[in-house]
Amino acid sequence: MILSTFSNLIILLVITGYSCLVSSVILKNKSYIENYHLVYGFFFLFILSLFLNFFFPLNNIFYIVSAIGLTFFSYFFFKKKIKINFFLHSLILFFFSFITYLQGDNVDSPMYHLQIIKWLSNEKIVFGLSNLEIRFAINSIWFYTCQ
Repeated sequence: MILSTFSNLIILLVITGYSCLVSSVILKNKSYIENYHLVYGFFFLFILSLFLNFFFPLNNIFYIVSAIGLTFFSYFFFKKKIKINFFLHSLILFFFSFITYLQGDNVDSPMYHLQIIKWLSNEKIVFGLSNLEIRFAINSIWFYTCQ
């Protein structure tokens, strides 16, 4: 549970880095980055993962995208452009990790969702994947970020 909380905090820092990039470069926001700007990072990572998955498997680009996000985070953190309460976010992440570990295994996830996530992370976008199984055709954008 501590390992998953720590990895969620690292992912939060990556999302914050991309939020700072989108907010300051694309939207030309010169003020501070606040909590609600994290949505920009989510949308940017969703679009980036969809675009890059056409050419590369998501497993191959995960560490590169994470390193770039951490670089942007450290740049904007040292420029004092971030006004996000990370203590509150870390408490929320720890609480949700604790709740998740208390629930146990979900029976449906290994049967349905895990195969789709494996296809999306280990292979680039496969055209005609829905011809193998109908449940492979209706994917959520959330599956692209479940690494």
